[in-house]
Amino acid sequence: NEEDVILETLECIEELDYPKKEVIVVDNGSEDSTFKQVAEFSLDRDIEVVSEEEGGKSTAINTGLDFCNGDLVFVLDADSRPEKGVLKKMAGYFEQDEDVMAVVPTLKADSPSKIVEKIQAIEYVVTAFMRKILSFISSLNVTPGASMYRKEFFEKYGGFDDSTLTEDLEMGMRIQDKGYRVEHAIDAVVDTKVPPSFSDLKRQRVRWGFGKFEIIPKYLHMFSRDHGELGMFYLPSVILVSLMPAVLFVYIAYQALSN
Repeated sequence: NEEDVILETLECIEELDYPKKEVIVVDNGSEDSTFKQVAEFSLDRDIEVVSEEEGGKSTAINTGLDFCNGDLVFVLDADSRPEKGVLKKMAGYFEQDEDVMAVVPTLKADSPSKIVEKIQAIEYVVTAFMRKILSFISSLNVTPGASMYRKEFFEKYGGFDDSTLTEDLEMGMRIQDKGYRVEHAIDAVVDTKVPPSFSDLKRQRVRWGFGKFEIIPKYLHMFSRDHGELGMFYLPSVILVSLMPAVLFVYIAYQALSN
């Protein structure tokens, strides 16, 4: 249901500076005019349009992967608009290191106007800086919805997990678990729509939180020296930071009851 943004996204994709690219659009269960708009837009263009029953984002990506013929795959959410030179900037990391299986861009809030959007705009800038730092210590473990991958990784280890709420985190963890790297192209900028209200933001962050604690038990074996700074420093710190609000709540409740 992306009728408000899909054409703008497709026009942006057309302008991407890359010598050869194929475009696959997967619609899985839209109830608005998304599919109709894409079908009409692609009539005189080299765009593959696929329609399937609703099955979640991971299912849609995996369907798209079946149609991809290139060595590199750029997965893009419908509400995100990459700048013109993004593909070349990201592709360069794959040429430099054969162990790189995914490259993530710098995500920026698209035209923030409301206070909640401006707060997220600041957060996204800080997040981009942190992801670059994490890539320096081989600890970047998430591939958000505008990332580039080597297709061979999917051929060896399967597509996106359709049983989790946060398929981008699961894929990042899987890449690290198999001994490969996720890099961050800080100069490759993708504008993305952010939740416009606090209620929408809450739903998004609750989903991220549940997804995190859904995936971590699956990769508990990575909390070890075998995974370097990721296993010994970053993953433990993620758990600590995630649990801190709950610990503070219990402590404050205890103090209140005691007094």
